[in-house]
Amino acid sequence: MKRFADISIRHKVALLILIITFVIFAAVSLGFTYFDVTNFREQLANEVRVASDITAANTDAALVSGNKAAAAETLETLSSLPFVLRAAVYANDGELFAEFSRPGVQKPPSRLSLIPGTHVDENSLGIASPIISNETQIGVIYLEASTHELYQRIWFRLRLVALMLAIALPLSLILGLRLQRVVTAPILELSHATRKISHDHTFSVRTKKIGDDEIGQLVDEFNNMLEQIAQRDAKLQLHREELEQVVLERTRELTEANSELRKAKEQAEKASEIKSQFVANITHELRTPLNGILGMATLALETEHSEELDEYLKTIDNSSRTLLDLINDVLDFSKIEAGKLEINLTKFNLKDFVDKLVKPFAFQADFKGLDFTVAVADNTPREVEADIVRLRQVLTNLVGNAIKFTSKGEVKIEISQLSLNNDRAWLKFVISDSGIGIPKHRQDEIFDAFSQADGSVTRRFGGTGLGLAISLQLIDLMGGEIEVKSSPGEGSIFTCTVPVRVVDQHRLKQPAASIANGNSVSKASVQIAGNGSLRVLVAEDNPINQRVAVKLLQKAGFHTAVVSSGVDALDAVKNETFDIVLMDVQMPEMDGFQATEEIRKFEGESGREPIPIIAVTAHAMKGYRERCITAGMNDYLSKPIDYKELVATIEKHAANEAAKSRTSPQTA
Repeated sequence: MKRFADISIRHKVALLILIITFVIFAAVSLGFTYFDVTNFREQLANEVRVASDITAANTDAALVSGNKAAAAETLETLSSLPFVLRAAVYANDGELFAEFSRPGVQKPPSRLSLIPGTHVDENSLGIASPIISNETQIGVIYLEASTHELYQRIWFRLRLVALMLAIALPLSLILGLRLQRVVTAPILELSHATRKISHDHTFSVRTKKIGDDEIGQLVDEFNNMLEQIAQRDAKLQLHREELEQVVLERTRELTEANSELRKAKEQAEKASEIKSQFVANITHELRTPLNGILGMATLALETEHSEELDEYLKTIDNSSRTLLDLINDVLDFSKIEAGKLEINLTKFNLKDFVDKLVKPFAFQADFKGLDFTVAVADNTPREVEADIVRLRQVLTNLVGNAIKFTSKGEVKIEISQLSLNNDRAWLKFVISDSGIGIPKHRQDEIFDAFSQADGSVTRRFGGTGLGLAISLQLIDLMGGEIEVKSSPGEGSIFTCTVPVRVVDQHRLKQPAASIANGNSVSKASVQIAGNGSLRVLVAEDNPINQRVAVKLLQKAGFHTAVVSSGVDALDAVKNETFDIVLMDVQMPEMDGFQATEEIRKFEGESGREPIPIIAVTAHAMKGYRERCITAGMNDYLSKPIDYKELVATIEKHAANEAAKSRTSPQTA
């Protein structure tokens, strides 16, 4: 069975009219019936009461005299009243005195058990009234009337109501069906329009107006709403088309811009790669002749010569090393720009580090007549872990600048510990001088690349202007900070704070020895004992570098053999016995990488013990050492070759090989 909510509105209207008609008609009919029955009942009760009063008045004498026959005759007169069923007179003691009853009706009870008043049961209406004589009750008269006519009247009324409902309901249904057409037709039209709009998604539908009543106004408003929606959709469609056109245009522009940016990025990356390769090639080409200059200058300084020649050689050596520093600055700056510079942590003794750092500067300060002092606070840890190479580079730059720009007065280095948290500490390095100073408006610029405090052509001091820029970048990479305080003519104070890991938390018991005027520092001499039993193969195509390498090795007491290509190096290793191979990376016919690969392959096939191969190259870009080690080489030296580093590296690998020989099992 359908729910009322699911029935169509036209049927709802008809059903509601039918229900309302039924309820109203039934209520009115029942109201009239109730009124008629109640009125009839009261009328019957009044008639019975009047008859009872008259009979009581006519029987009081008979009751006083005890004449029962007279009382019975009086009661017989009630037979003329059709509604009276029975009647009785009772004495004050409740005994029956006289009685009357119609045929077929039960006689009155022999004793009165009713209380005076009106008594109604299912089929009768009884009234008990007192009999008064001389204002004294002498008995009770009881009269009982039939209610049969009352119920007949009720049933008649009900049948009449039912008949009238049977006639009225169909008429109301017909009237409701006709009326609902007038009421529901516009609503059904609106419903049909909304369904069409919902299904077809079109707002061009319009509803027909039938009248000017509230529903007609609703239809007008509905049509106006559809018109506004249609106009809005038309505008939205126009805006959508315009927006799509704009998006297409912007997308095309963005695509073209992205393509241009991609090309620019590729060009920039290619240019950066070309620049990096150019820097690597330039540094390689510059380091190669510098290797010969510095090597020969080192050898010449160790030979006997005149004082004048000694001055010339020192000038050559110093100038070459200055040029090498400039090359290293350019190379480091290129690495930093390319993002290829990394921090490598190393454990080292802080006091030894400081001692080695300040020795070269002590000579320079003494030569210029400056007071040069170093003070290390006693709270400084003994051994720390940091990037010793980059820390030395920063401090060397700052101390070198302090001496360089100070003509008289002093240069001072102060080292202390700022804080310690577990094994993490902050070290503070303060380099102060009494030199020319830096104007305040130029103090931020000195850390820019290629910038100096005095950038004029006639400046008194040289340099590339990269030193402080590199120092700032290195300090940032190490997680530290650098700042400067300076006034023109009063000197400068550079402060660096660097985080380190404390390896040995014992403090220096005394500050590091101060160095004044360079008098306490003597020239370091190279004292490395050569091992005459070592045979070193030098694979180098440059004649000058061949000569430098041979002279340096012979000076250390090593036996040498020289080849000019990787092919010759492979043949030499196959046919002779060597303890060490110094392998240049760039050589004709077969480069150092290929030669190393072939040597390792030969050793694997022949069962020979691998010979230590040390790469010697002017390439110093990031990753080159790792590339050499990956290619099968054991170590890496960059040109220009440092004499002490060369000899120490050879002896280290020779000692390793000797240790292997002592621990390996004896063969028959």
